[in-house]
Amino acid sequence: MLLSAHAASRPAQARRVTVQRPLCPSTGVRTVIFTKVISSSSFKAADGTEVRLAGVLGAGDGGESLSPSQADAARAALASALRAGPLTLADIGTRDRYGRIPAEVFANGIWVQSALLRAGHLRVAPDHAGAPCAKLLLEAEAEARDRQAGHWADGIFALRMPEQIRNSAGHFEILEGTVRQAYLTKGRATIDFRGSTDFKATISTADMKGFREVRFNLRRLTGQRVRLRGWMVSDDGLEMEVATPAAIEFVDCRRGAPGRC
Repeated sequence: MLLSAHAASRPAQARRVTVQRPLCPSTGVRTVIFTKVISSSSFKAADGTEVRLAGVLGAGDGGESLSPSQADAARAALASALRAGPLTLADIGTRDRYGRIPAEVFANGIWVQSALLRAGHLRVAPDHAGAPCAKLLLEAEAEARDRQAGHWADGIFALRMPEQIRNSAGHFEILEGTVRQAYLTKGRATIDFRGSTDFKATISTADMKGFREVRFNLRRLTGQRVRLRGWMVSDDGLEMEVATPAAIEFVDCRRGAPGRC
């Protein structure tokens, strides 16, 4: 078939591809039998599988020092939730370096992560595997934080300011502050905060791939009040490692100022 001269002269039209992002599971697909708690956010099943509750951390799992009674109570909260009924998992990632499978966990149809977040027994720690559920998890945590439920009342969980982040290497922290500047250097992102000269947040070159995939505009952070989550390291001064876009919240957006979002 011959094309018309007009059709032949037109540049080829690139097809727009819509990327279907994974959805947050609403139910488990694999039944397991709970045998024992390993930590406040992980447990062992009867088949020997070690399961980590994806996208969250319990008391003590973020580097905090707990008293024996606090540690027992944190593990007991998870055990109680897991014994609420038949247990099912939605595996959402490969085993981590400790051999644990990250999963969304359901007990008698109740999403365990959400229930424990609302009770203040967990806090959100966004990871790559749990990214589809991050928004719902953050909403559940915010409810508990606003009510000062669970560990938001006893001080084990807390929002900190940049100037309060000291001697915290090896800890998971949630920080809130106003960004002075955000910039890229050789593919690695750095976020500096107003009023703080000895602390910064960073996004590794490898993790920046996830930010590009969702078209996250790093420059948009400048001047914004944000809430960041990540592990603290001190390889080159104290810094927070931010792993995913879900680990950055725009505080003014949540407070009803969409013009700042």
